[in-house]
Amino acid sequence: MKKMVDYSIFSKLKFGVIIRSIEERTEKLCYESCLQVMPESNIHIIKNLYPSYKAHDKTFQIGIENRYDWYLALDADIIPLPDWLDIIAKKIEKLKNSNFFTFSHAVYDKFLGKVDRGNHCYNGKYGIQAREVIKHFARKQLKPEAAIKHYMQDISSCHFPEKLFGYHSFEQYYKDIYYQFWNRQRRRPPTELKNIFLNQCEKCRSFDNDYEVALMGWNSFRLKDRILSKYFPKQSLPLKDFHEKIKKNLMQSGITEKGACELSYESFLKKYSLPIQSCHDTTE
Repeated sequence: MKKMVDYSIFSKLKFGVIIRSIEERTEKLCYESCLQVMPESNIHIIKNLYPSYKAHDKTFQIGIENRYDWYLALDADIIPLPDWLDIIAKKIEKLKNSNFFTFSHAVYDKFLGKVDRGNHCYNGKYGIQAREVIKHFARKQLKPEAAIKHYMQDISSCHFPEKLFGYHSFEQYYKDIYYQFWNRQRRRPPTELKNIFLNQCEKCRSFDNDYEVALMGWNSFRLKDRILSKYFPKQSLPLKDFHEKIKKNLMQSGITEKGACELSYESFLKKYSLPIQSCHDTTE
């Protein structure tokens, strides 16, 4: 049953959701959470575009083609909370007449606590400009979405940490957890987040393989990986081949990959109703 939402802000503004997926285990859950409060025609899924700048470019392309006034770009490893559309609507109401390019909210990450990750609401009037930034600058960066905001710094963007938007990195495949923290090492995370991650893994690795695998990915990063990705990208393994390498590493460690996620959205929220109440107050 769809939740009744105050949709008045969208009576004159066209709004859409664009989910970016590389076949995350929670893709269906992410989509289901949006379908609770959004018409299906306004929900789009971008699948398996890599490198990631291509998915970001496609996001703006969809926004332009559908003439959205605002649209939410959502990674498929994010599971929004039931009131996510209310949160977005209230912010758009405040910002609709401003020059804001984008805003995001805090999510509760399984490994890091409260972080800014995987959700950006974009102002549709800047889509063409954003694609130009990707074409000339952001496609060369390790963090394309952050680079887009940086190169459009004359237009306001903001992170709102006061209200949690959803969950991040729960119920993921081991291969994706491994890759996530291999990649996070490559991006040189802030010391505070690094310490939170390592402490959390030490506490939980004995009873939750997610943390053990996250450490495996973290510790597998080598300097040559950074050199290859930055200066010789054609010699770096494609993501699909990298995942195959990860699977072999997991098998050698006696860890069997998870099957498909069978949780419904309602079941997911019941399962993880407690941890979100006591997350670290840390943003990135």
